[in-house]
Amino acid sequence: MTEKVTAESKEGMKRLKAQRQQDYRERIPIEGKFGQGKNGYRLNYIRAKRADTSLAWII
Repeated sequence: MTEKVTAESKEGMKRLKAQRQQDYRERIPIEGKFGQGKNGYRLNYIRAKRADTSLAWII
């Protein structure tokens, strides 16, 4: 079920690619801040997933 490549669809694919690239670039600093926060508050050492076990892992 491949779509025929036309000039219009090519432009649409180009716009989608540019949008994905822009979204990715906007996420980079946000993800970096998450990493800094995890290191700064030692949150990268939390291994538990459930609320009742996470207290034991944090302390």
